[in-house]
Order: sequence, then structure tokens, then C-alpha cells
Amino acid sequence: MQPYVLTPPVELRSAASPHFATVESTLVPRSVPVPKSKVRKKPTYTPPPQAAATKTAGPSHPAYVVIMLAIGVIGLAWLVVNYLAGEDIRFMAELGGYNFLIGFGLVVISLLMTMKWR
Repeated sequence: MQPYVLTPPVELRSAASPHFATVESTLVPRSVPVPKSKVRKKPTYTPPPQAAATKTAGPSHPAYVVIMLAIGVIGLAWLVVNYLAGEDIRFMAELGGYNFLIGFGLVVISLLMTMKWR
């Protein structure tokens, strides 16, 4: 049995029409056989070694939640007090712009603590 090659359609211009007409594809015998491609050997799958049984961490201590919420509320209260009465409180007036750093810093610490909360 001889291998066959599919030839692309041939475009013809008819004299009566300026449009192109296409001729159906035909099978033409190939004169030179194509060599068979090499099959690659896949390495055999070896599963990763079993990790030692790790101890799963239990829930957080209830005091952790209390401390986390307290730090967040203190930071928020610091910002509110600074906004409402920052100029009347002597040590807050001396801190100036650092009041925002302190307030937002406490809030960010509280939010970071939520990532460790189980």
C-alpha cells in the first residue's frame, strides 16, 4: 500500500467570471515514504517520600483573641481621640503626625495577628 498526500486546492480563474473557483482536493501517491518518528521513553513515576507526620496546630488560646481585639480597638481609639481632641492633650500635641503612625500601626498589628488566629 502506498502512502498518499493531500494536495491543497488549486485556484482557477474562469474567463466568464472575475471570481476565483476552487477545485476539490485530491489524493496523490507519495513517492518517498516518511520514516516513523521515535517514541520517547518517559521516566517511571516515583512518588515523593512521605513526610513525617506533623502535629496540626489546635485552636488559638482565648487570650490571643482578646489581645488581638484590644490592640485593634486601642489603635482605632487612638486615631479617633487624636482627631477629636489631639490639640488639647499635651503629649498627643507633641507627637504631631506620629499619632497616625501609632494608631495605624496598632491597627495593622491587630490585622496581622488575625492571620495567626486559628
